Amino acid sequence: MSKIINPFRISIYTNYVNESYFNSIKSEVLHFIKKNKDSLIKSPNWIGDTLTNIDSCKSKTINTPLLSKVIKTEVENYIKTSSSFNPLIKNLSLEDLWVNVAKPNQYQETHDHTGSLISGTLYIDVNNQSGSFQFLNPLNSEFALQGLKGGINYVHNINPSNGMILLFPSWMQHRVLPNKSTKDRISISFNITSKF
Repeated sequence: MSKIINPFRISIYTNYVNESYFNSIKSEVLHFIKKNKDSLIKSPNWIGDTLTNIDSCKSKTINTPLLSKVIKTEVENYIKTSSSFNPLIKNLSLEDLWVNVAKPNQYQETHDHTGSLISGTLYIDVNNQSGSFQFLNPLNSEFALQGLKGGINYVHNINPSNGMILLFPSWMQHRVLPNKSTKDRISISFNITSKF
């Protein structure tokens, strides 16, 4: 069941991948992690200690036909149902796709994905203690003084669950809170570009 969330009058998309598709993707991801342990390292560009293949994702990719199909379908649904994007956007391209493995207490610092159109995460293995995905309000504090009905939130949390796909404009600042579980938090992240 897909839904649009508008915490800052900007559309964020969540949905759950079909269970049989998800089970196949999860199996592929876990096999990839096992086979490519040495390529999952702390990125020198990140502050947090999450293990990833972001710096080698072009040469050692997890991209499979099923995963590409799922991402493409969800991105098209996001564009079609969102008020954040022109529905006439064409020539979408999956540019980057990487695996994230956050051990207990690891986190991902505040960042964005400038240079892409849409970014996303697919949760592979998480639980209710894995740490929420947090968006920072892009509106500055002066906007809050304009008397918005209901006040203004400075962050919006998404609690992850297995099979959840999350899509958002790439320019949005976000972070992932510390993994408070005793298990690794495993996800796939990706960037979508468009050639006009």
